Amino acid sequence: MLAQNRNNYTQNTELRGLLTESGSPLSIPVCSQNLTDCYNVEPKPFARGKFSTVRLCSCKTSGQAHAAKYIKKRRRSASVRHEIMHEILILLTCKPCRRIIHLSEVFESPSEMVLVLELAEGGELQRLLDDDVVFLESQVLYIISQVLDALSFLHKLGIVHLDIKPQNILLTGSFPQCDIKLCDFGISRLVSADIEIRDIVGTPDYA
Repeated sequence: MLAQNRNNYTQNTELRGLLTESGSPLSIPVCSQNLTDCYNVEPKPFARGKFSTVRLCSCKTSGQAHAAKYIKKRRRSASVRHEIMHEILILLTCKPCRRIIHLSEVFESPSEMVLVLELAEGGELQRLLDDDVVFLESQVLYIISQVLDALSFLHKLGIVHLDIKPQNILLTGSFPQCDIKLCDFGISRLVSADIEIRDIVGTPDYA
């Protein structure tokens, strides 16, 4: 599947390194109805990124809690829908990996797309650092080993995350009795010997 995408998009500069709907065998069921028809959504975001906000939501039928990631489809008057679809396809491709956040559903409106994601109840690893939590060496090893598990899975598929940082490492529960999940694949890329990627991406503090 990924090799097919490499062959199809090495010549397209805009799509270089991005998975696309037309080049992927994965089907993306995108719901056109309002997210609030199916989920109860908290009005205030609990997390913000440069181009997205994340709100707590719960399924109206099952009551299960999720994280709803809202992403605008246009930036500086240009459509970035293809970039959002790339992130969705990456998450679907990574579904077998337990160290990567799981995508449940996708909703689309005229102005934005909403990714309904698995909720990591422990929040960001960054929160512990902000609270000056002192980690034991064994706890650090446990976290890093799980991050490396996720990266190993990604790299075997030719996927690079490009934005590894404490804000994108989520905890499944209360620390230290928890595992981690890697999230935010908005600037990830598909790489191979026949794809040359020159994008300047990442968070400056971690690049």
